[in-house]
Amino acid sequence: MFNLSFNPPPTEMNLIGPPPSKYKCCTHYGKISSASALLDVNECINETNPVCEQICTNNIGGYTCSCRAGYRYIADQCVDVNECIESTSSCQQVCNNTLGSFSCACRDGYLLNTDNATCRADPNYNTSLCNAKNCQSGCTIESNEAVCFCETGYQLNNDNKTCSDINECSNSVAMCPHVCTNSAGSYACSCHNGFKLQGDKTTCLECSGMNWGPNCGRKCSECSANTKTCDRVKGCICATGWTGASCSQDINECDQTSICGDLENCKNSFGSYECVCKTGYKKGSDGTCQDVDECGLGTDDCTQECIDVIGSFNCDCRIGFTLNSDRKTCSKIVLPEVENKCNSTSLVCDLSNGGCSINSTGDAFCFCNSGYELSSSGVVYYLYSG
Repeated sequence: MFNLSFNPPPTEMNLIGPPPSKYKCCTHYGKISSASALLDVNECINETNPVCEQICTNNIGGYTCSCRAGYRYIADQCVDVNECIESTSSCQQVCNNTLGSFSCACRDGYLLNTDNATCRADPNYNTSLCNAKNCQSGCTIESNEAVCFCETGYQLNNDNKTCSDINECSNSVAMCPHVCTNSAGSYACSCHNGFKLQGDKTTCLECSGMNWGPNCGRKCSECSANTKTCDRVKGCICATGWTGASCSQDINECDQTSICGDLENCKNSFGSYECVCKTGYKKGSDGTCQDVDECGLGTDDCTQECIDVIGSFNCDCRIGFTLNSDRKTCSKIVLPEVENKCNSTSLVCDLSNGGCSINSTGDAFCFCNSGYELSSSGVVYYLYSG
């Protein structure tokens, strides 16, 4: 069945306002009583001047034209389908086209079966000539001579006895607009993805509504909420970050190489990803990862000395101390030059929260461990809370 829908958009619709005489109804709508409400006009009940040639189906604000079986809707008209020429009839021997249909008949020497399509041999027919002919398919008598014939969909070979299949797909008999598949004695039309084969088994129409795929057999409702759109050919078109037939599978962008910079780590999330700076770096105002000075910010965990390096920091100890295996804390070692200097001065250093060491000129001084600072006298230690 072929159809044409006519649903023009409303051009003017007033529901509430001044007197009804000032209202103008939309095309395909009429006014009921004196109220301002609008009522759909049923165009299909106009028998004097019908809007459709054969079948009219009314819908809100419009109508749909279609044709009866055996006709095809072409250029706003219902055109007869010649099933005999298109080889779409069920006749075994002879096909006669009629308006909107067809009828089957049999050759001489055969009778039509009750299915009105196939034929059987007439037992009262003179078959002596045909018996000597050895026809593969069928035989009839013409001008007192046996003549072989083939069933519909086959053609007589040059030996005038045997039959071979007619490839309707290659000889322009088939009217398939998309795909034609030949078979023994027949053929079949099919449509590309995004189209549906119509009732005449020939015409292909685009998928409409919420369907897609081969013969419009898939539903867009199968698509998940991560779908950007539903294409009549491809189906679910996924939003960025999603994949799969229904767009329900997250794409792990972090599996891709070089998606983030050298100083960044990739962090995947549902439907997206994020490039975060590696430890020891932070995002600058220009969006790039820049080194964090842990020593200057006081975020290091060194007991005595902190040395900033790119992307990290190293701990060190003052003279007279050595770095422990944890690479953070320091232990005192006995160095005569340090011991002599520290013991010969009047310095009283808090050894529990710091210690005594010597500088590059050999002078002794008190120092604090991380988290403490010297008092104003340079001797007493206070816990540093800043």
